[in-house]
Amino acid sequence: MSLASQLELYRARVPAHVGVPDAVVLDQLGQAAEAHTEAAWGAVFDSAMVWWAASQLEPDVVAGLYPIPTADGDQEICAPVGPALDGDGKPLPIPLPSETRYWARYLGLRQSRAATAPRRVSTCG
Repeated sequence: MSLASQLELYRARVPAHVGVPDAVVLDQLGQAAEAHTEAAWGAVFDSAMVWWAASQLEPDVVAGLYPIPTADGDQEICAPVGPALDGDGKPLPIPLPSETRYWARYLGLRQSRAATAPRRVSTCG
């Protein structure tokens, strides 16, 4: 699947990142592809790359670095959202990529039977 197709998949599966520019998402998807081999992931490669990229971007999204586009009549405006807040109005802690729900999905795919585990080759019978 091409990066453009992965971007479509990303947008469909990670609607909370609507404010992240396509160029930033494409960069993360490219980094994901550089860090992984498609042969090792099999049929879940594209999904795994989406979840990996989303986990890398989630801390910045939680920190409020990307505005959320909203519709105002016929105009689309962007307003910075700031950090996510808890029920008392206090900023939520910014998670590490490995603490996000997207990382959990990535790990789930990595541990699935659809992704082939590395194998050790032995010459012993």
